[in-house]
Amino acid sequence: ALDQVALEQPALVLMDLSMPVMDGLEATRQLRATPASATIPIIALSANASHVDRTQATAAGANHFIAKPFERGDLLCKLASSLDLTWVTEA
Repeated sequence: ALDQVALEQPALVLMDLSMPVMDGLEATRQLRATPASATIPIIALSANASHVDRTQATAAGANHFIAKPFERGDLLCKLASSLDLTWVTEA
């Protein structure tokens, strides 16, 4: 994940907090500590939705937290907020 962010410079990162080798909290901390990725919006995703999990994710540097399974509308709302988007819908 860290290598891909460095290579691609994405507009946003969806970070699963449960990953092998390095968890998403540590990956988020490392992204925030790297100047090239310090300002990329990060949405943390986790099946654990306790207040502690949310607090740890934001303390690590995530801009938003979404519990899995997540609602499409919640994801779209967080994407719009993170990327300053306005969704256009049909009447």
